[in-house]
Parts: sequence; structure tokens; C-alpha cells
Amino acid sequence: MERVWLRRVCSGVRLFDGKLFRVVSYRVQGQKLFLELENTSYKYFVGSRDNEFIARFGAGMTSNPLSVGAVVLTSDNHFIIGKRRNDLDFNPGKYSVIAGIMDREKDLANGKPDPFKAMLRELSEETGVPIDQVREVLSLGLIYNEDYRQTYMPFRIKLMVPSGILAHTSPREYEFEDFAYVKADEGAVSRFLEENHERMSQTCFGNILMFGREDFGQTWLSNILSKLGIEAIK
Repeated sequence: MERVWLRRVCSGVRLFDGKLFRVVSYRVQGQKLFLELENTSYKYFVGSRDNEFIARFGAGMTSNPLSVGAVVLTSDNHFIIGKRRNDLDFNPGKYSVIAGIMDREKDLANGKPDPFKAMLRELSEETGVPIDQVREVLSLGLIYNEDYRQTYMPFRIKLMVPSGILAHTSPREYEFEDFAYVKADEGAVSRFLEENHERMSQTCFGNILMFGREDFGQTWLSNILSKLGIEAIK
């Protein structure tokens, strides 16, 4: 672990250790999703996704931390997309929605892990948009990120503020170099995916697809997957 961590630090990547939640298992019962979590850390996440670690201990021993992210819709029907900094450990230089890994010290409600609280914290930290400007938060399911061997909970968030708000409120000193907006209609989202899917983080791509299925329907999802030559998702 220490060797992998030090090698990443020496390469110029920005790394900060932290207390995270590891996904042990999940199940769906009716309309409810149940997660079994235990403790892990960012250092363990970095070390355990190393190929040497996996070859020695197996994929089942990886950290698999729970992260959250959202297609964030403005009041004028655009969603926020950001380009991540190139010096980050996680998805450097990729397009991403507002997202982050759950923090074991910050993302608790009544002593229990709360992904909704984590998502609102990330929204506030990364965009500067006040939480009282959030109108709706909807969980869309789960995504397993094969690139980083970790579990991601995608959301759709609706705001009460227009798309120009980030020009005035974003701290712009965290994970994103810049933000842009995509019109949230069927045609514009399809074009954006066709033109940029290879430059997106895996979870950003999945989150947008799951948002599209929720808002535009299964036919839209099937059509865009067919255009991109990708098998249907569950």
C-alpha cells in the first residue's frame, strides 16, 4: 500500500487520504435499495486497485468505496458538466457530472451513512450552489465502475436556479477546471453523448444514460446505445 501510494504522490498526482465507506453487498427489495457497508480509506482504495495487489489478493479484496454523483438540472433545463483537473488521481482530465466519494466523517445522518447527504455536500462544495436552492433529489440506482473497481450511486437533482449561476458562485478551486451546460432534451443529450462519450468518466457516462432513461424513456436509451454500439444496460 505504502509503495503504491508513494509512487502516485511522486508522479505529481494530488492525493489526500480519508475515511470512506466500503460496499460489501447490496440488495433491492421492492422500491428500496439496501447497502451493507464497512470502513475503508482512500489510501487503501489507491493501493488495492493496483494490478499487483489484485494479482496477489484477488479482486474481492479491493476497497470498493461508495461514491455519489448527479446529473444536476438547472431551472432553465440544462445540466452541469465539468472538466476535471489533469493532476487528480481519479478520472484526470475527463468530463464528469458533480460527484465524489462518500466521507465517513461528514456523510452521516443519525449515525448512519447517508448518500443523499453526501450528494448535497458534493453539490455545495463543487458548485457553490446553496442547498436551499435544491428542489428535488432522486436516486437512480447503482453503477459499478470497472475502471476503478468501485460502486457509484447516480442521482438526478433539480435546482431552482438558472444555468448562469455557476459563473458567480463556483469556487473553481476544487476538482474541476471549468463547467459547461448541456441542454437537457433528447436530441441535445444524444448528440453530447455521441460526441464526447470517450472523453467522459465511466460513471459520468452511466449517470447520464440512467438520467435519460428516467426522463426520456427506454426507447431513447435503446436508440443511443445502438448508435454507440453498446449492449443494453440493466
